[in-house]
Amino acid sequence: MKRIFDGLGRCATVEISAAIGDVLAYLNRQLSLRRSDFIDEDIQEKIRDAVPKAAGGSFAFAVSHTDTITNQPSREKVEEALLKLGKWIEGP
Repeated sequence: MKRIFDGLGRCATVEISAAIGDVLAYLNRQLSLRRSDFIDEDIQEKIRDAVPKAAGGSFAFAVSHTDTITNQPSREKVEEALLKLGKWIEGP
């Protein structure tokens, strides 16, 4: 899409991204609502670290990643999802 506007030469573009504070506020709220025995403080910190990085400024991605991680049925699956998220952050 950006290429189309760049080709016109007269269109201004504005980069829009979610503020990190908004993403963290969302994460904190979701983590407080989704209390479980296996999402302890250690896992919560990992989630707070990984999700904003993987979201890349997209609030929609932050929501999607948070849902994917917090809906896992066990600690092992949460950690597995975090590892996959980490690989997604690093890229191919």
